[in-house]
Parts: sequence; structure tokens; C-alpha cells
Amino acid sequence: MTQVLQQSSMSSCLQCAKTHGQLHVDHEQVCWRSRFSTAFRTGLGCFLYGLLLHLLLHSKHLQKHYNSASWLAFPIFGYVIVVRVVGESNLGQALLESTAMVLGAAQGILMSYVMLYLFYDYFTNVGIVAACIFVSSFIIALPTSLNIFHKRVALAHTAIVCITSLAQHPHMDFMFPIKLFATTIIAASCGMLAILLPMPRQAHDQAQSHTNLSVQVATQRLKALVDGFCIDDNTNALALSLKAKCLNNVASTLHKKINSIMEDMKREARFLPCHNSFKRERLELVNDCLISMHEHLTHMELALQEDVSSSPPKRLKGRIMRESLAYATGWVILVLNSMNLAQHFNIIKEGQKVICTLDETVARMRKEVGYPTTRSMHASHGHQDIRGAFQHAYGDNFVPNNLSRATPHNKIGAPFSFAEHAQFAFFFFSIQKLVVEMKYKFESWNCPKPARTKSVSPEPRCSKELCSKRLYKRAEKKPLAQAWFKLDLQQLKSVFRLALTMAIAGFLGYSFNKKKGYWADITVAMGFRALLKGDVYKIASLRTLGISCGSIYGLLVARSTVPLRVLRYVALIPWVILTSFLRKSRIFAYGGGLSSFTAAVVILASEKSKDYSDQDFTVLRIVEALLGLASFVVVEILICPHRARSRVKPAMLIGIDKLQQFAGNILEACSYQEQSCANCWSDELRSEYQNLREMTSGLTQLVKEAAEEPQFWFEPFQEKIHLRVVEEERKVVEMLHLGVDALDGIKRAARGKRGMESLLLGELKAVMDILIEKKVIPTLDLLATMLSFDRKAESFKEPLVKAPLLSDEGCLEAFERGALQLVYTLYHSNQLRVERAGSNAALLIENNCGFESLSNTMFLSLGTLAFSVKCLLHHSKELHQASLQLFQTKNPLMPCPHNMMT
Repeated sequence: MTQVLQQSSMSSCLQCAKTHGQLHVDHEQVCWRSRFSTAFRTGLGCFLYGLLLHLLLHSKHLQKHYNSASWLAFPIFGYVIVVRVVGESNLGQALLESTAMVLGAAQGILMSYVMLYLFYDYFTNVGIVAACIFVSSFIIALPTSLNIFHKRVALAHTAIVCITSLAQHPHMDFMFPIKLFATTIIAASCGMLAILLPMPRQAHDQAQSHTNLSVQVATQRLKALVDGFCIDDNTNALALSLKAKCLNNVASTLHKKINSIMEDMKREARFLPCHNSFKRERLELVNDCLISMHEHLTHMELALQEDVSSSPPKRLKGRIMRESLAYATGWVILVLNSMNLAQHFNIIKEGQKVICTLDETVARMRKEVGYPTTRSMHASHGHQDIRGAFQHAYGDNFVPNNLSRATPHNKIGAPFSFAEHAQFAFFFFSIQKLVVEMKYKFESWNCPKPARTKSVSPEPRCSKELCSKRLYKRAEKKPLAQAWFKLDLQQLKSVFRLALTMAIAGFLGYSFNKKKGYWADITVAMGFRALLKGDVYKIASLRTLGISCGSIYGLLVARSTVPLRVLRYVALIPWVILTSFLRKSRIFAYGGGLSSFTAAVVILASEKSKDYSDQDFTVLRIVEALLGLASFVVVEILICPHRARSRVKPAMLIGIDKLQQFAGNILEACSYQEQSCANCWSDELRSEYQNLREMTSGLTQLVKEAAEEPQFWFEPFQEKIHLRVVEEERKVVEMLHLGVDALDGIKRAARGKRGMESLLLGELKAVMDILIEKKVIPTLDLLATMLSFDRKAESFKEPLVKAPLLSDEGCLEAFERGALQLVYTLYHSNQLRVERAGSNAALLIENNCGFESLSNTMFLSLGTLAFSVKCLLHHSKELHQASLQLFQTKNPLMPCPHNMMT
């Protein structure tokens, strides 16, 4: 039997390897297709715009009858718009961006006319023009609800008109802003045509292909995790665990792409009424299932990794357990592949059988691991002495309702331990939640929806603080000013830096070249997101590299194709293909690859000029771009310092404060007894968990950004230790979230059972108080104190840890004692129900079934909570050590105080 299982495990490993290879091949094919598609559509957009320009500027018929040459102004700027519209966009995103660009051009033109009307007589001094650019840029960038492309085009148009009016004063053509607006509209239209021709690049098709790939990844990941947990060989289990980890990274990337594409697909549906709503809803349902499945698979992966690393590793024993997991795996895969089947009730019925099979497996598991059952208790000790039965089974040290004796010198001495079997319980807890959620989503999709009633009962209002805040936030409406403007200090600083950068770039660009000094401001405007989000040095260096390479390539091609000008456009074909790949590289990234192609197009598509040769114009473009990007750096370093390393410490302190609030809310949630609280406390905690996850992801990016900044005269930034601290914070958040899931499972199982919920939650609160108040919060206090430590102070005046830290052994023993108290409370209440039922067979059968279901839930939930406690203690210890390392790294000559080491 063992040899058969090992052969099956090896075959599953080989199958996973083949599937991974197939996914790798599919990824390469998709990459090549997407790159060539992007290159083709970018080139098509530029070709259409160039063809239209040629017709308008050189057609004798249009010139004679309509004077078409006077319709446009600054036509070379249209290539910049075309490349920005096409980019990596699908139809929905291109609709949004092109509309935003047209509206931004309109706002820029209106702002330009206002400036010309008020200050045109003073447009003889470059300082006044720079001040006008500063004011208009500040007004344009201040609203937070406007699209980023709207702001980019509005900023560029305002700067172009202001600097052109300064260069042409007093002979300024006041139709120039209108002509520039017409150029933008034509360029945006050509970009949209490139997305539509020859076949539209729809977001629905992209979402469909990414979803199919994500389904394959999730299927193989689930198989690898189940096989790894059921296999006896630890080597193969480790290989399957590593395979699941690799697939986890692929799944995370796919989910991010799909989420962004889904927004574009909804936008397409608004513009295209003929869009198939059934297919769109199906894709949304499948991706909703995949997102929830990804979370549960991540939990199962944690259980498998912990099981593989334990010594000796625990493995599932018994053929029935393996068969139940295989049964559940097959059903989940069937659901993922059957989401488009309408009214398929057989799958729903089969899902109910899967849930029953998993419940039976959990009941058998409880018997095998030594968890007490009603039969064992009643057979050995009768119905009257449950307390004596527990003391006989788990030692004389078991004392109900007494958690104060949980010390390292007072061990329970019980043969059963929740922490020892935590991997079992956590794995089954995750897969059972996965099956239940998949069944619910599939049933809600396939079953007919009930008709909506006119009267909807209001949500019950709760007197608890957390619930009241939640209901208040839901009913709160923001004023119109807050919806359009985010009037906080950070936003005002960012907008001020942008406006100042635009003014300096305009001044420097005009000082270098009076006729074409607007190119410096165009460079700043098209990349101004960096000033709002940070990452200035990286963006500036990438765009400088891209503009330089593209301009030099354009000059080389222009010098080589002097006899035949048509060859210029042929030479752009390999360059557009190369830059489409460079957008995905780390050396150029998206901004550098886009800038390199745009710079080459601007050089090669420019008209012949008497004032500038190709070489002069190339030098002009590079110098103007450098002046614009230099304005970024000057404002960032000297005038308004906004370095990432200066933002790491405040961001980490804010994160620690939010994490402490999250831990405190968990304790508060344990004491909720009202029905309305039970309806909303878990949703609120999950919302806080999502916010904390986003915060830790932002912290990670901020630390990496600080490490990529040039050092200059500052001391070196310690990237590794900061990343370690943030990573341990993230893991603490994950473990607290697992605890929330376990508590939610216990509350839902005990709901409506005549006081059972209050009894169980009272014991749980005592356990969580010990863990959070004496372990997690003091560790976070220690980290916050170290981060806020001032090197000038001679010593710490107050102790870092106000509450005494409890040892890991003491916390584990306190948890085991509290969990045992919960089991005792459960059996004691069941004994009272049996005594009340008397000889009523129906009530006895009903009570026995309900008690078995509750026992299964308690076993899985307490096991999951034990897993969370074990990992939380480990990561709290790692966070404490990382905090000490961070302090010693920043203060190498200062000895670490004794209260830090406690």
C-alpha cells in the first residue's frame, strides 16, 4: 500500500512538473503575442496620425479649399499623445485615457486663455511666465478625483501656451490654444483607432485568457497541496510544497492583472451596450471564487510548510482521510470548470455530500488524535461526572475556571494537545471553508434569485463602539469639496512640489532655447506621477535613459536615410518592437521604454526646419529633457526634500499604531454578545485586515524605494533589516487574521444554543487577553520606542516594556488550559441538555447530532487558533529580535539597555 501511495505521489509530482512546463510555454507565447500586439498597435497609431498630418499639411486640394494647414499647431506633440493612448491599453482603458486627455486639453486651454487675458501684457519677462505656470499647475493638480492623464495633458498644454506666448510676444496667435486642442483631439482619435483596428483589443478577451490561466494555476496548486499533505514521504511533500509556493507567486500576479482588467471591462460594458452581460457576470463570479480560493490555498500552504518543517512531520493516517480530501479536490475543480453551466443542481447536491464527508472525516480524526468524544466519556465515566472524566483523562492539574495557574512550572500533563495537532485542524479548517464558500457562490449563481421586496428591514443598530463606528461610516456622506479635493498637508506639499518643478523647468527650458523651451515642461508633465507618489530618482533616471537612447537612435536613422526620407518610417519598425519588450524590463521599465520610442518618433517625424538640423534638434531634445528631469531632483533635494528614507520611520510608526488597534479590536470583539454585533464584527475586522495588508505592501515598496535612492551625503540606509521588520509585521497581521477566522467559526457554531456563545467567548477572551496583552502589544511598544529613539538622548528615561512579557511556554500553556476549559464547558452544557431530554429519543438524537457538529467545529477552530498562537509567538519573537537589530544598526556605539533585552 505504501509503495502504491509513493508511486501515486511521484506521478502527481511529475504531472505538476509537466503542467508547470506547459504554463511556462503558455506564458512565453502570451508574452510574445502581447509584445507584438503592442508594437503593432503603437506603430499603427503613429502611422495613422502621420498619414492624417500629411493629408492636412501637404494636400493641395485641402490647402486650396479649406486651408487645412492652419487647423493644427505643434503637430509633433500629437505623437506623444498617440503613444500615451495606445501604451498597454485595452479598449476600456483607452476609452478612459483618451476621454481624460481631451478633457485635460480643454481645461489646459481654458486655463491658458485665463492667463493670457490677465497677464499677457506682462509676458515679456520669463519670471512672470514661470509664476503663471506655477499658479496654473497648482490649480490643475490640486483636485484628487481627476484622472492622471487629464492632469498630464492639462499641465503640458498650459506650459506650451505660456512659453510660446512669451517667445512670440507681441505677435502671439490667439488661435494657437484652439489649434493645439485640435491636434490633441486628432491624436487621441488615432490612438483609439489603433486599439479598434483590425480587431478591438477588448478587456473581456484579456480577462478571459487570464482567468483560464488562473483556473489552471489554482487547480494544480490545490492538487499539489492535498497530495503533499497526504503523502508519507517527507521529500516529496517538500517538493510539492515548493511547487505550491511557486504557483502562489504566479497566482498573486494573475489576480493583480485580472483586478485591473475587470475595471476596464465594466467601462467597456457602459460604452458598448451589446456586450454579453452573462459572460461578464460569469467572469466576475469565477474571479471572485478564485480570490477567495487563493486565500484559503495560502492558508493550506502555511499548514503544509509547518508540517514539513516539524520533526517528526505529522501525516494523515488512514485511507478514508485521503479519499475525502481527494473527493473535495475533485469537486472544487469541477465547480471551477462548470461556472458557465446554468441550473446544474447535481453539482450543488454533490457539494453537500462533500461537506458531509469532510465532517465524517473530522469526527474520525478526533477519535484518532485523542480528542474526547461523547461515547468515550459516557462509556467510561457515565453522564454524571464529566469533570472527573476530564481530570482522569488529562491529569489532576486540570482545574476548571482557573487560568491564573498557567505558568511554566505548572504543566497540564494532558495526552492531547491542540498545538500538536494544529496542522491537521488548520488544513481541514481551510479546505472545509473553501468547499462551503464555493458551494454558496455556485448555488447563488445557478439557483433562481428571489424577487426583491419593496420594504427592506433596516440593519439593527448596535450600541457597541466598533459596530456604531461602522454604521456611522456607512451612512456618512462626504461634502463635495472633500470629494474633489483632499485638503491635507501631504497633498498640498506634493502639489506645491509639482507646481514648483513646472515653473523651474519652464524657466530653465526657455533660458536654453527660446523657441522650443516648452520641451522641458512637457517632460515634467508627462511624468509627474513620480512627484505625487515618490520614486523620483528612479523615474528620472529611467526616463533620462529612454529619451537619450531614443533620440540617439532617431539621429542615427535620420543621418543614414537622408536620400530617401521614407526609410525613416521603415526603421521605426524594429525600434517599436524592441521598445515594447523594454517596457517589461527592469533596466528601462515602462516609463523608459515608452520614452525611448517617443523620443525616436519625435526626431524622425519632425518636419524639415531652416533653424534646426536633425542633429541640433536631437541635442535640443536631450538637453531639454535633462533640464526637466533635473528640476525633479533639484526640488526633491534642495527646495522641498521628500526623500523616501525620511518617510519610512513615520510610516512604520503609523503601521504599528494601526496594528495595535487591530489587536485591541480583536479583544473587544471577543466580548460581543448582541446579535447585531455578531452580524458585523467579523466584517469590520476583515476590513481592517485588508487595510493593514495594503499598508504593509506600501511599506515594503517604500523601503525598496528608499534603498534605490542615491546616498549623497546621508548615512547608508539599511534595507535588509527594515524589510525584515516589515515582513515580520505582515506575518503578525496574518496570524491575527487567522485568529479572527477561528473566533468567527466558534461564534457561528455556538450561535443560538442558549447561552453557549457567552460561555465560550468568555473563555476565549481570557486566552486572547494573555496572548495579546502580554506578548503582541508589548513587542509592538518596544518596536515603536526603538523607532522613535533620539540618538542625542543619553539613555531611556522610562522602561520600554510597561507590561511584563510572558514567556512562549507560558503563553502556550495558558492557551492549552483555556482550550481545555472550553472543551470542558462544551461537554458540561451537553450533559445538562441530555439530562433535560430524559428518555425522549427524538430530542436525544437531535442533541447528539448537533453536539457532534459543534464538536467538529470546535476541534477545527481551536486547532486553527492553536496554529495561529504558535506562529504568532514565533513571529513576535522574530519581531523583537529584528527590533533589537534595527536599534543596534542605527546606534552601533550605544549599548542596548537592559530593559530592551527583557
